[in-house]
Amino acid sequence: MANYSVAYDFSLFEERDGNAVRVADPRSNTGERRRVREVPEPRENVVELPKEKLRENQRAKVKPLAMIVRVTTLLVILASVLSIVYSQVQLTELTDQINMNEKVLAEQEALEVQLTMQTAEKVNTADVEEYARKQLGMSQINESQVVYMNMASSDHGTVLQETKELNFFDNIIETVKSWFA
Repeated sequence: MANYSVAYDFSLFEERDGNAVRVADPRSNTGERRRVREVPEPRENVVELPKEKLRENQRAKVKPLAMIVRVTTLLVILASVLSIVYSQVQLTELTDQINMNEKVLAEQEALEVQLTMQTAEKVNTADVEEYARKQLGMSQINESQVVYMNMASSDHGTVLQETKELNFFDNIIETVKSWFA
């Protein structure tokens, strides 16, 4: 009995000769060469266009100027998008740096306040006097330590640098300089 499969159309894979299809006879199971019969192939839904119509229906040729305009427009749009993305990345990085520097600044200000308070605790007047009295052997001033001196002669100053006299032009220049000083 021959095995037929109606679910599959194996005729699509058979050899073709012109408009006829060569079909092998499935009923022959002998080791001999199968008999081939010629079956004409119907030509369905084939529409032939005249060459004039075929040329009209061909794809329109791309004009070089139009292609250059399209490519240029595409490049401008691409450059704009890339510059916007780059600007946003730079803005984000700068914002992160500002936030980090503000955090460091706040920490340093807190440290400065802490150190100022520690310094104020150590350098009050009572502590300085006690340190001077105990460590340095100093004492507060009293009347026995004060010596008054009487100067009979009047004070006077001496100029050690000699001044040279300026000529007429130097005097004018110095006068103008003094106006603007």
